[in-house]
Amino acid sequence: MAKLNNKDFARLFEFITGEFGFKMPDLKRIMLQSRLQKRVKDLGYTNFSDYIDYFFSKKGMEEEFMHMIDIVSTNKTDFFRENEHFEYMMHTLLPDLYPNGKKGNLKFWSAGCSSGEEPYSLAMVLAEYRIGNPLIDEVYPTPFVFDVVFYQNVLIYFDRGMQEKIILKLCSRIKNEGYLFLGHSESIAGLNLPLKHIQPTIFMKT
Repeated sequence: MAKLNNKDFARLFEFITGEFGFKMPDLKRIMLQSRLQKRVKDLGYTNFSDYIDYFFSKKGMEEEFMHMIDIVSTNKTDFFRENEHFEYMMHTLLPDLYPNGKKGNLKFWSAGCSSGEEPYSLAMVLAEYRIGNPLIDEVYPTPFVFDVVFYQNVLIYFDRGMQEKIILKLCSRIKNEGYLFLGHSESIAGLNLPLKHIQPTIFMKT
């Protein structure tokens, strides 16, 4: 199969950046080409150009939009992913929030997760502290302000300007002295945010 040419990549670049806000620099062309290849073959096309023409048609937009989201994002999730975060929660954060076994009405939010392993991991940790009914499904925008927010491995898709906007929105839903957990592949250094660095990828809202 022929490679993804400049014209087709530019069309996809413009669409992906405009529609999803994902950064898609030229160095990701090979990744995009590799992920598109299976979809192109599954639909019976012999080249990328015909598939991309189809994708941008009315029918293509109706039938392929969700497939494109899966192609350009990384659908990886695990129980207790970023294990250091859960260690910090168990040994530092929760004992501080629940001194001497005292219970309170605290809210935790696992945002931007994939298929549920992250919030269930969080729920298991909270269950160790006998916090009742730790799992609640809410569709954003949520009315709550949270004590702890997990937002792991999502920022990597966005440029610095969009990263700052996203984190500022998250901060508007975090209580003062509440916590934000990011993925270990992510950095917010240099962004103008109301956050204090606690340890790698763990921050407190100031």
